[in-house]
Amino acid sequence: VNDLIDDVHRVGGGSIAISEDGRKAVFIKDGRKQLITDSNDTNTGIIRYMTGLNEIADGDEDRVQEMTQVLRATDDYDNLPALEAYMDPAKPRTWADPTPDWEDKSIKTDIGNGDEDDFIEDMNKVDAASIRIVKQGNTEKLYFMKDNKWHVMENGDHLGGGYRVIYDEMASVANMTNNGQNLELAARIDQIWKRTDKYNETDKLEDYLEKIGAVA
Repeated sequence: VNDLIDDVHRVGGGSIAISEDGRKAVFIKDGRKQLITDSNDTNTGIIRYMTGLNEIADGDEDRVQEMTQVLRATDDYDNLPALEAYMDPAKPRTWADPTPDWEDKSIKTDIGNGDEDDFIEDMNKVDAASIRIVKQGNTEKLYFMKDNKWHVMENGDHLGGGYRVIYDEMASVANMTNNGQNLELAARIDQIWKRTDKYNETDKLEDYLEKIGAVA
């Protein structure tokens, strides 16, 4: 079963058919039609996996194409729960939170010591949907929630060194998600940040998102 899961990118996504009794699976792999019956535990596991793929696709051709693209791009979503979470992400916790008031004294303005490496290493503590840029007159502020607390940074010439890097990194994510309004993308970014720190830097994140088809 594990061998098939590793090679799922070689299976034609729209080719999977499961018999009514759930004991047979037909699919095309490497251009060849294959028939699997539940004659042993390995085959039963394969049928169960193929059935799971079909259930996630839900008979929708667009979903099949999206699944095929992500499975061909990476093995990060070969696991059925991971693939299902990617295809149907839960709404981010902060998606409905209003942007805090400009004068709200509970907002943290202390972004740490300005070490961008330390900050970027902890992106799994940031809610992607909360990252948003707010402009008022000539003032631009960036809001985000980290460790369940709102933080704010004001743009301007006073930002230097690591603080400038942090602001620009977060602003790039805000631009990707349209200030958190693209909930599906924000949720997928949260999934990625929680799974690995390989894509914490926004240039690497954007490349990965393009690779798996999450952004154009």
